[in-house]
Amino acid sequence: MKLVFRVDCNAKTGFGHLSRVISLCRTWVSFGGLTDYVFIGNYNEFGKKILSNYSMPYVHVETGDFSELNLGKLNSDDVVLIDSYLMRQSQLDSLVKSGVKVILIDDECLLNYIGVYAVINFRFNAEKLYSYNSEYTFLGVEYLIVKPELVELRASKLNFESDQSINNILLFFGGGFDDSQFISGIIKHINNRLPEVVIMLLGDFKNVRGKFNQVKSTPHFHKYLVNVDALINAGGLIKYEASYSLIPTGSFSTSPLQYEDSKVLSHFGVHSNFGLIEDSSVLNNNINFNTFLNEISVRKELYQNAKVKYHNSPTLNLVEKLNKIL
Repeated sequence: MKLVFRVDCNAKTGFGHLSRVISLCRTWVSFGGLTDYVFIGNYNEFGKKILSNYSMPYVHVETGDFSELNLGKLNSDDVVLIDSYLMRQSQLDSLVKSGVKVILIDDECLLNYIGVYAVINFRFNAEKLYSYNSEYTFLGVEYLIVKPELVELRASKLNFESDQSINNILLFFGGGFDDSQFISGIIKHINNRLPEVVIMLLGDFKNVRGKFNQVKSTPHFHKYLVNVDALINAGGLIKYEASYSLIPTGSFSTSPLQYEDSKVLSHFGVHSNFGLIEDSSVLNNNINFNTFLNEISVRKELYQNAKVKYHNSPTLNLVEKLNKIL
């Protein structure tokens, strides 16, 4: 069996898709069952750097119509695993008709999945929110895809429970977010309420004001999480990674999808939802944000809920299930 991972990493798609596919691949290779594979996609320099860092074989393409999968070299025993918001129904239908097994990592259930071999949607409550007509489905947070290092970090935090005070806080808003004024507002708010807290801002932001330390993006991002007491983000994959790792986290979401997902995580008590960034008043008298910063009891509750709401080894759980059907 040959497995093609079709995933992009560029200004349009961001890094989260590639990140979770690499984490799945690493776990799969380590556990066994995956030996012949390749990544295909449109990759910026950061994406190429990360693929090379993990010694992942890849092919960079300029097209975005999925024709680059070169189906003539694949047969019915091969698998194409796709993680992309950009695939249209006609492209998916064409791929299914070619006879290869198609696996999709999905978040929204927007297409017709007839003929698709398997769908993975690891959002909280996905098993109740969505109905797929694929042959197999792996739905819910028990199939969460996380880095192997975060599995280790969670295990260490399970064995040593902190008092949930905040000494270091990390701000992570992804490579596609560049609103320095909004970031400055968050930093000013934290500086005023928690003047002794060390703030780390991840990313190449310009003209940000306030008291903080700026750190550059790195393929080894997980290392920043080891000594972080809280994390504020833009509502993407990182909110899952942080809460899974038992780090209290909350988000100012940059899109309606991220906002709706943050509300679901908040409902399960593992995450704080601070609202949509597009709401210009989101920083003014934000009760959720203020209690997250000031109330240890709130952060303790997030920690305790995250201990029981997540599977300890969800990616391995997914790999074991995939090996059974492939």
